[in-house]
Amino acid sequence: MSRARFVALRNAFHMVDASSAPGNNNKVWKVLPVLDAVRNVCLSLPWGHVTYSVDEQMIQFTGCCPLRQFVKNKPQPVGLKNFVLTTSAGLVLDYEIYQADATPLQTKEFGLGPSVMLRLAQTLPQESFIYFDRYFTSLSLLEKLTEMKLYGSGTIMANRLKGLPLSDASKVVRGQSIEHVAENCDLVVVEWKDSNKVIMASNCCGSTLTEPVQHWSKIDNKHVEVDCPSVVHKYNQNMGGVDVCAQQMECYRAWFRSMKWAWKAILHFVDLAVLNAWNQYMRSIKGNNIPRKEQKDLLHFKL
Repeated sequence: MSRARFVALRNAFHMVDASSAPGNNNKVWKVLPVLDAVRNVCLSLPWGHVTYSVDEQMIQFTGCCPLRQFVKNKPQPVGLKNFVLTTSAGLVLDYEIYQADATPLQTKEFGLGPSVMLRLAQTLPQESFIYFDRYFTSLSLLEKLTEMKLYGSGTIMANRLKGLPLSDASKVVRGQSIEHVAENCDLVVVEWKDSNKVIMASNCCGSTLTEPVQHWSKIDNKHVEVDCPSVVHKYNQNMGGVDVCAQQMECYRAWFRSMKWAWKAILHFVDLAVLNAWNQYMRSIKGNNIPRKEQKDLLHFKL
């Protein structure tokens, strides 16, 4: 195929009839068939895990688009924001693209972050453990998860804990933790001093048990042993599922230059589907004890 023919086909490619926009307020209707197809398969995957993580994922795009966002500290900070639910190993199970006020959420009374969390958690089986960062965490969210019989833990911002007597970080020794427990014992807020103060909120875990961890000390110029509360230790173990997925997708991402956001979204979800298939493939061959030399890495699997 010549380059000119490929460009002509690419420019004429559409997932839906572009001349007839739907009457609803869905802003991603141009790629909705791809979103629904990939999501339906993700929801059909076996729920063989009990720990999950929720985070933001960026669909890289720097052109003109009403959905374009800038998220600080992301490897690809500009693009479409995608809220993703994964297992702790990085298998994608559900997602929702941010569409401002048109984002399909069941409730918005808790704010955007907690409402997105509840939207993604509705498909989880009961007694599951979910981990998320401070963008999503609030005490009202944890109370709602308790009603849904789900266990949640996440970092939380101090301004969402108004009325709670927090400690002065300058008076706390490194490795020390302070625990605040609700009267009904359903919620726990843990303050932990590492190099900086960390505040965690949970409805299932506190600081009763501690794990010794090796962290770098600028003062001593070496690694020192620090007591880490149980809630922080479990959070660090299980939170990185979305980051693992994003890192693997960046290795062999399908890419070409385009100023159409729909193309970028289509390619992103094709890559996501291939990565999920590879994760299922790796899980299958490990269960069948296939020798390592006969296993395909992500590059050869994708090719």
